[in-house]
Amino acid sequence: MSVARNGKFIGGLVCLALAWLVMPAAAAEDGADAATVRELLERMKMMEKQMKAQAQEIHSLKGDLKTAQTTAEIRPALNQRIDASLEKATSDRFFHDPKEHGRKIQIGGHVDVSYQFSFNRPEKIDPDGTLVNNLDPVGNVFGGTPAGFVANTSAPFRVTDTNRFRSFDRSESNDFTANQIELFFDGTAKEVGEAGFRIDLNFGEDTTTLNGLSGEEVFTFDNVQQGYINYIAPIGSGLHFTGGRFVTDHGFEVIESKSNWNSTRSFNFGLAIPFTHTGLKMHYDVFENWQVAAMVTNGWDNTIDNNDDKYFHLRSLWKPLEWISWAVNGSMGNEGGQNGYDESAMRYLVNTNVWFNPWENWEFAVEYNYGVEKDESQHRFRTGSGTYNDAVWWGAAGYMKWKFADKWYFAGRGEYFNDKGGTRTGLTDDTGFGQRVELYSLTATVNWNIADNMNIRFEYRHDGASHNAFDHLSRNPGIDPIRSNPDVFDSSRGGKATNDTIMMQWLYNF
Repeated sequence: MSVARNGKFIGGLVCLALAWLVMPAAAAEDGADAATVRELLERMKMMEKQMKAQAQEIHSLKGDLKTAQTTAEIRPALNQRIDASLEKATSDRFFHDPKEHGRKIQIGGHVDVSYQFSFNRPEKIDPDGTLVNNLDPVGNVFGGTPAGFVANTSAPFRVTDTNRFRSFDRSESNDFTANQIELFFDGTAKEVGEAGFRIDLNFGEDTTTLNGLSGEEVFTFDNVQQGYINYIAPIGSGLHFTGGRFVTDHGFEVIESKSNWNSTRSFNFGLAIPFTHTGLKMHYDVFENWQVAAMVTNGWDNTIDNNDDKYFHLRSLWKPLEWISWAVNGSMGNEGGQNGYDESAMRYLVNTNVWFNPWENWEFAVEYNYGVEKDESQHRFRTGSGTYNDAVWWGAAGYMKWKFADKWYFAGRGEYFNDKGGTRTGLTDDTGFGQRVELYSLTATVNWNIADNMNIRFEYRHDGASHNAFDHLSRNPGIDPIRSNPDVFDSSRGGKATNDTIMMQWLYNF
């Protein structure tokens, strides 16, 4: 063979040898690739399942989101439809015709329940007293038989005023009491040219104090704290007229305990000022921060006038700064006929109080009262050494309120009341209490907003007097049956110069 041919032959043999060597490796590699492909296919199937499940989940979430968005869009309309449906079923529609009274009538109220304990442990039943028709509808501070009543002598005892000189919680010792259940209907005028009304109905123990304070028999008003019509005349910025029975503007405290900082009311509130007026009131906003008012009424807590004279009142309410309010009230009128005496004695009263809120969680208030009733030679007010003078009473009180937590506050009150003539307490020189009767009290109250619209209060109160004027155990310094006048007090019968009480109060507003 030639060299060329030999070279080709050798090359062919080399190629055959290489092919023989490579073919097994290629076959092995093809097997590995097939296994990998199968594994990948299995993984892809699993991923398809997962993606399908995720797609279903995403679809569900999108549906939920769309539902939420739709709900948010239609919620206002739904609420309006619900409110409209509810409005058709509410009591508001039963109390007025919208054609006659276009504005809605606000209906609400509160419930005031308490437990109180007196450390003097007074006897609540006085065997020496007499029960007036089996109850005391007048609720005078010092008891007695009111005009128009006949004492029930078949029941020779009565429930005494164990916490003397207090305005509402007088006879509560170791007692649970439904103090006040109030229901109000407010349709008062709000704009110039409008007319409206307001009615406050009260039930419970407190109503005995609010009614018949002057011995009048007006049982139709027993449960009506307020009932008046108001009108805003188009004069200037609006001249407000109020006619009927309405609560007084005197004093820092009010009748409803829920609106006061403390549970019990002060001596100054119960003895120095009136509670309600029946008559006509006008008030006008001279400036945005200054309001003046004038009133003509039947008298001092009189629903029906006890004589032919009227009471006159003036009021100024000034707010020099956003956090300060200053009120000044003055009144004068003839009350000489209140207890059957000659109708010739004039009564004068000046009341002022200042409220201020210098810091976010702190509030303070001070109050001062000064009253005079002229004797006019009727010899009614003996003030020592057998002499008769004009009756004078005056008092002052200080208040503080500290909101120390979100739903808690602490309130303190200190006060002093001087009744030299015995006009307000019934303690005069004739009753053995000397020339001057002085009262003071210190009160501490903790308020807890335990739930929406519900408060719980815990209160400790210390009362003091210049004489042993408070009941203590079975020693009652009050009604003395030996005297010809059963209403007088006799300090010789014992008693104590202090009275300490604790109270737990539950309040719900609706």
